[in-house]
Amino acid sequence: MPAPPRRFLLVALVSTADLAPFIALGAALRADGHEATLLADSSFSALAESSGLAFAPLLSPIPPPGQNPSPELSLEAPLEPHPLAALYTGLAPGFAPLLDAVAAHLPNHDALITSRLFPFLKNAARAAGRPCAILALDPDGIPFAQTAPTDSPPPAWLPRLLHASYCRSAWRAHELQLDQIVNRFAGPALQARQLGKFRGFLGQPTDRVLVAVSPALLPPPGPLPVSSVYTGFLLASSPSDAVTRARLEPIAALAHAGSPVPVLALPRLSNDAATPLLRRVLAAWPRDFPLVIHAPHAHLTPNPQRPEILFPGPVPENELFNHATIVIHDGRYATTAAALYAGRAQIILPPARYPSYWTTALPRLGVARVLNPAAWPEQLVAAVDSTLRDVPGVRRVAECACTIRAENGPARAVTELEKLWPA
Repeated sequence: MPAPPRRFLLVALVSTADLAPFIALGAALRADGHEATLLADSSFSALAESSGLAFAPLLSPIPPPGQNPSPELSLEAPLEPHPLAALYTGLAPGFAPLLDAVAAHLPNHDALITSRLFPFLKNAARAAGRPCAILALDPDGIPFAQTAPTDSPPPAWLPRLLHASYCRSAWRAHELQLDQIVNRFAGPALQARQLGKFRGFLGQPTDRVLVAVSPALLPPPGPLPVSSVYTGFLLASSPSDAVTRARLEPIAALAHAGSPVPVLALPRLSNDAATPLLRRVLAAWPRDFPLVIHAPHAHLTPNPQRPEILFPGPVPENELFNHATIVIHDGRYATTAAALYAGRAQIILPPARYPSYWTTALPRLGVARVLNPAAWPEQLVAAVDSTLRDVPGVRRVAECACTIRAENGPARAVTELEKLWPA
């Protein structure tokens, strides 16, 4: 018996790449007969509406994508006390209007879905008597009993018998730190709206945690905590249009002619960071060997001296990667998912400060290699050449693409969300 139609409020912040899984989920909800409204920065209204979602603008001082230099690509990035604190430092002024927007729209919806980065919105959902679900784009913050937090592994001298006890203590300490960060930055806005203090970043985040990762390719390391479930990757398919097709035409022609098409995808690269970084890349890149650079926020223009370097501008990654031979990127979820879905081998440029889940998961899966964060522009040519020659690796990425398509992560996620209401 089909589930009754529900109305979902999807709250997404930060950047276009972070919106991609929400767009995919919203489209799947609509396909199953539900309604979905995206609450996000007003600059994303066209993206939401082109995907068939209702849109509610969030009027807040959240920085637009690409405004700040990309610290993950900087070779001398300053250290921060914690990545969540670093993120909240810039976003905190928007938390009060965010809570007000959620309070205004949630009464007209049946459930709230938000990112794992903003779990304090569960306080607003509970005040409104609505269930709340969180979208987790990797399992690093899931408190599995058999593993410790990534940055707190058990010491080598600790007997194996004590590992489980150590992991429980490490997770409790990690959660305490995260809860303190949330209450430091979002607490004043919560208290001013009588929404209470936030608790339970890891142990009790919401009614459902959707881990948007393939359970077949990257299975959980142990039993999942209650309310958490792996759904499979959430990848939005962007409708093709005449402008996109025109921008991709030179790249499609290269692929059709049988030429290798490496794509360097840096969706967070800003104008400030682009010049010195790309100068190093192009100095090491051989002439007459194509390279597609996808950095839509850097406003790059072709150089007549290097016609083999192509800049397609703002095009959907899923369409661009269909023409690629190999994808080089900085380990963002949406880019990773699109490259996996397209069945393309990957080279990951690790962040200089905080390791990404994908920098270890993808090499273990056999679909990617990771370069040195300080020297990758000079290492890139050799890495591309060896990856293109790795025939077993090419077969492996094709197998993974078939698995991901068969899993149909968006449909699985919808099924899990429908369980928020007992039959």
